[in-house]
Amino acid sequence: MKRRTLTSLLSAVVLLGTWAFATNAQAQRRDNGRMTIRADVGVLGHSELIDEDNPDNRVRESLDETFGMSLALERPFHRHGWVGFQLGAHGWRPETNDDFRLHRNVYVDADFLPTLRVPFQRDPHGSAFYAGGVLGFTGAFLRDDYSNAFARASHGFGIHAGLRAGVEILVHRGGIVAEFGYDVRVTRHRVDRPVFNDDAVALVFRQPRFSPACCCTCHRQG
Repeated sequence: MKRRTLTSLLSAVVLLGTWAFATNAQAQRRDNGRMTIRADVGVLGHSELIDEDNPDNRVRESLDETFGMSLALERPFHRHGWVGFQLGAHGWRPETNDDFRLHRNVYVDADFLPTLRVPFQRDPHGSAFYAGGVLGFTGAFLRDDYSNAFARASHGFGIHAGLRAGVEILVHRGGIVAEFGYDVRVTRHRVDRPVFNDDAVALVFRQPRFSPACCCTCHRQG
C-alpha cells in the first residue's frame, strides 16, 4: 500500500473525527457520551500474503480463532448519529495442526467509529439497535516463528476497516452490548529475502467476529 494513500486516508479520518467532536461539543445534550469495553472473538476467516506488483500471486491460509480487547469512547451529535474513537489489540494466527502451534501475532488498532442508532425506548440515548463502520489504522506485529516462515517479514502498518451491528441494553448508567462485525486489515511488510520476486508483500486479514461488551454512560446538566 502506497505511503501517499495512507497519508491521505489518515488526514481524512482525523479531519472527520475533529469536525464531529467539535460539532458535538457545541450541542447541549444531557448525554455526554459512552465508554464501551469489548471482548472480541474472531472465527473462521483467512489471511493472504499478496505480491504488490502482481496481485494474482498470493498465499492464502485459514485463520485460527482470534482473541482481543477493545476500548471505545463515543458521543452523540444527532438523535440517531454517534461518533467515536476506538483502541484495540488482537492476537491471531493461521490455523495449523495440533502438533504445531504458532505463537499469536498481534494487531494494534486505532479507529474512527461512525454509528447509526435506532432507540427502542422513549429515551433517545437509551437502549438501541445500532449499525456502523470502522475505519482506522493498524500495526501488525509478527512473532518470530510466523515471520521466519515468510523470509523474515518485518512488522507492518496499514489500514483497518470493517462493519458492525448490534444491540445495546442500558439500565441506569450501565449496560451490556452484543455486537457482530467483520474486520479487514491490510498491512505492508518488508522481507529479508524476496517473496514473489519482490522485497515487500501485503498481508490481508479478513474475519467475522462476535463481541460481548459492557458499557457505561456519563451525564451532564443542561
